[in-house]
Amino acid sequence: MRYLKPRLTAVDPTLLGLAREVVRPGAVVWDVGANVGLFSFAAASVVGPAGRVVALEPDSWLVGLLRRSAALNGHLAPVEVLPVALSDSVGVGRFHCGGEAVLARQPAIICEVDDVNAARVAELLDRYGYALYDGERPAEARHALDRAPATLLALPQHVSDRRPWTNVG
Repeated sequence: MRYLKPRLTAVDPTLLGLAREVVRPGAVVWDVGANVGLFSFAAASVVGPAGRVVALEPDSWLVGLLRRSAALNGHLAPVEVLPVALSDSVGVGRFHCGGEAVLARQPAIICEVDDVNAARVAELLDRYGYALYDGERPAEARHALDRAPATLLALPQHVSDRRPWTNVG
């Protein structure tokens, strides 16, 4: 991450913008499938030292990279790296909800959705009272969708009804 830092905002401006928009100071943030930690460390800068970030990543090489980056974190929130995947089996599988207790608590969700799963993801999140938005669109141009877009911003309906968009939650 240190290598990317000078031009980090150009790496994925949509993801970084959503982190600034949705994550709040002092929050606890879970980054499931953290990869190289772009979202993890963007969230750590927003939540600050009073917050905490938990990065879950099953790839051992990426876990090492994440842990080295976390050690250099400085004044940001602590980033705890867990070398795990969230599944009941090893291998490639279909998404299913083993996290119903989490969804019932209605955290804000930012995720990538494959078009093949878009209708099922929308149905699942609708059951838990979420409104779905296209995270690629500017905040002022967003409207609720019936189908999950590729870059999904899912907010509890009671939160999504409020404006301004920044720092919802």
